[in-house]
Amino acid sequence: MNLSRFYGRSTELETLSQWIVGDRARLITLLAMGGIGKTVLAVKVAEHNQDAFEYIFWRQ
Repeated sequence: MNLSRFYGRSTELETLSQWIVGDRARLITLLAMGGIGKTVLAVKVAEHNQDAFEYIFWRQ
């Protein structure tokens, strides 16, 4: 997946990271219109927080 065009989502990235790592949320759902970048955001959050987990399982 090409993530080179990821910009302007730093607030969302930090919020999701806080929920996942800081608050230890067990389930987060990303809902929005198609084509808005939900998958790219999810991949970027997983990459950003990969050191906090032993395993990351991806299912689409």
